[in-house]
Order: sequence, then structure tokens, then C-alpha cells
Amino acid sequence: MRQTRPIASPAGALGSALALPLFWGFALPVGLAALLVDLVATPVVLLARRRPRAPDRAPAGRRASIVIPSWNGRELLAALLPTLRVAMQRAGDGHEALVVDNGSDDGTAAFLAAEHPWVKVVRLERNRFYVGGIRAGVDAARGDVLVLLNNDMRVEPEFLVALLDRFGAPDLFAVTSRIEMPHAEEASAKVETGRTRIVEKKGLLRFEQVLGPDDAPAIPVAWAGGGSTAYDFAKFRELDGMEELYAPCYAEDASVSWLAWKRGWRIEYAPQSVVHHLHRATSTRVFGRSEVEVLDRRNRELMFWRTITDWRIALAHVLWLPWNVRKEARRTGLLVQAKALVRALARLPRALRLRQGARATARRPDRAILRIANDVTAYCRSLGLTGRVPQVLVLHVDRAPRLTLPVPAQTSTVALGEGPLSPVERARRALAEHYADLVVLADDGARAATAALSAADRERVWVASTDPDALAQALTRCAARRR
Repeated sequence: MRQTRPIASPAGALGSALALPLFWGFALPVGLAALLVDLVATPVVLLARRRPRAPDRAPAGRRASIVIPSWNGRELLAALLPTLRVAMQRAGDGHEALVVDNGSDDGTAAFLAAEHPWVKVVRLERNRFYVGGIRAGVDAARGDVLVLLNNDMRVEPEFLVALLDRFGAPDLFAVTSRIEMPHAEEASAKVETGRTRIVEKKGLLRFEQVLGPDDAPAIPVAWAGGGSTAYDFAKFRELDGMEELYAPCYAEDASVSWLAWKRGWRIEYAPQSVVHHLHRATSTRVFGRSEVEVLDRRNRELMFWRTITDWRIALAHVLWLPWNVRKEARRTGLLVQAKALVRALARLPRALRLRQGARATARRPDRAILRIANDVTAYCRSLGLTGRVPQVLVLHVDRAPRLTLPVPAQTSTVALGEGPLSPVERARRALAEHYADLVVLADDGARAATAALSAADRERVWVASTDPDALAQALTRCAARRR
């Protein structure tokens, strides 16, 4: 049963409204500090950009080191490891599995020695939590490809093969699996898919897990989740992987992913690599729900100033912070937001120092990342990839139309009037999730919902009619662009 939040009293709502301008007392000094550090560091950054850069290289081999952090997860490992061993055997020889026993007191080490001697155990005397556990496992790993896997997963037999098969291009940083959630149909269940986007609005980065067809030539992900992803190990080390800035946990995987995109590298989704995530919420058991919310919000703020170097986005972040805090406080409460931002101050100097390295090594601007990493069609266009036949996306609000196309094409139809989302939001998501050469607006509702989107889009051909002659002309334009 879904629980509802209590309705705030008028006095409480008034107090919250009066407190919100105080968040500018955080945002403005932080923004000014970031600007000052950037200005002072600019000569050094410019000199660093002039240094010759070694060419990107693909991993020297395909030997995988699979690192699994675990705290009191004996029962979870008992279910995961048999499935993992099958997947490793399918992928050939030379791979290793490492369980980081993160200060467990449930007999994990003895269980692994007795039941799974093929697993290497990295024993830590105390719980270093997610970031510390991963870093300990990385130090002990020896493969060409690093695979990070949560202990509450079950993997399909082709899990590892499908990840490793993608490596070979020198600019590929990571490949992430498709996540299946056993209780995803329940209203209260957390939904993860492995397909991710990071959307910026009013300076706030919004992290989304999305669905969508898997038939595109290639599918990008904005961030690779740290529980079911394979990384080019050399590139992971070059970026310092899961940074201690984010200890104990949260946002570290999104941060390293964004830094990889900034370097000009890529992250892809491999739908043939399937994991089943039970999502036992270890962090909530360790820290409690309120502290988890504080850590998540603190680290998202740190990630912003660590990675986002576009000052138009940064200015929006500063100016709209009270508004964004107000929106997030509806879910977490205002006190959580205040605690998180105050705690972020202690680590902000380190974030701003690391930020200069991101400025010095960036090959791709933040706005280009938002476009390429979040949009299947834009990503495929950047790689010169097309489908075997034209891909047609039909958007409608009223009844679905019947199209008469003069050439073979693959058609997907999305109803913008269904579900809780607005037609505009459904259209935005449909465009991002579907590879499309041609977008057909079948009725007035679809045309109204996509007016701003169609005017700004340069990746696809648009036609605001289902007339056969208009469709034929549009497909001719698509053919010219596909050559």
C-alpha cells in the first residue's frame, strides 16, 4: 500500500516559504567561490589544454575483474555467485571475481572459502561503505575490464559475454546491463532499467531511469550504474574511478560517467546483458532513510560543482536553487535539504579543485553531453549509424492513424494522451528513447505538444501530416540524410 505524506499546516508552509530565500545565502557564495577559483586557475587550465594528449586506446584484452562489495550479504552472495560462475564460464578463461567483505560479521569470509573457493576475497576490518569498498576491490583487481556488480543481483548466462563483446572501440568507456526488477509492477517499487538520462532544467540535474525499445543501432546512457557495469579499466583508473569526494556513497557513478563523456568517451547500453536486481537497500539499513536522503542530496550538489563547467548552467543552478529546493523538499522535507547543503560546504574546496582537472581535459561541452547522451537518434548520428530501413516514429493524441508508406520502414507509435505524464513530457521522452529518421505528427494534439521540440530539433525529419504524398516527400528527405 502506498503511503501518503501528511499535509503541511499553513504555518509550516509559510515558514518554509520564508526560509527559502535563505538558500541564496548558500548558492550565491558557492557560485562566487567557484567563479573565483575558475578565474584563478584559468592560466594553468589553458596551459594544460595545450599539452599533447596520448591517443585513446581500447583495452589490451578482454579479461574481466568482477568486483562485488558486500556487507553482511552472505545470503545474497549465496544466490548471486552460482549465476555469476555460469556467466564467467560462458565468457571463457582468464576472468576473476572479487568479493570485498566490507567488515561483515555474518561469516561471509568463511562461507566463501568453503562454498566458493574460486572467488577472491578482499577482507576489510571495518565497513568502508560503497566507495571505500569499491576502491579496495579496484586496488586488488588485475583485469583489462572492470565489472562492478551489486551483491543483490542475479545475472543471466550471457551477462558477461554481452558486456565484453562491446569493447574494442578506443573511445568506449563503459557498457551497462539491462536491469530487471522483480517487483517493478508494484506502485511503491523503485524502478531501475539500466537506461539512464540526466536532464537539466533550471540548473538542476534530474536523474532518470527510462524504458524504450532496444532495436536502435546503438543506445547511449548518461550514467552507468555502479551495480551492473563494465568499464575500460585503464580509463576508469585515469579518472580515479569512484572518488572519495562522494564517500560513503551516492552520485559517484554518475560523476565518473559525466567525466568520461567530457573526455570525449562514450557509454552504451547492452540490452542482451541482463541482471535481476532485488534492491535490498543496504544503505537504508546502515544509515536510515533520512540520512540516505541527506547523502544523496549532498553528493548531487558536490557532483554539480565537480563536473559541470558550463557557466550558463551554473548560473541557472545558483539563481534557481531556492525554487529547486522547494520542489525537492516536497519529497524529503526542507530540513533534509538544509542539512545536505551545509554538509556539502565542507567538501566544496576539494570539489572545486578537482573541477579544474575536468576543465583542463574536457573535449566535449556539457550541453553536447546533454544532447548526445540523452537522445538515441543524436547519439547514433554522432557515430554515423543508421538502421537498415527508415525508422518512423508516429506521435498522436487521438486515435492511432494508419499510414501508407511508399518504401519499407519500421514504424513505432506512441500515444501522447495516455498515462500520468503530460503530452509534452511524453513527447520529449518518446523522442529521446526511440531512434527515428522521421517523426510523424498525426493530429492537432501531437502538433501542439511538440511545437517547441520540432522547432529545435536538427536530428530528425518532421512531417505534420499523414497524407501519403507528404510522407513520401519526407521519406525522400530522410533517404538523402541517410546517405
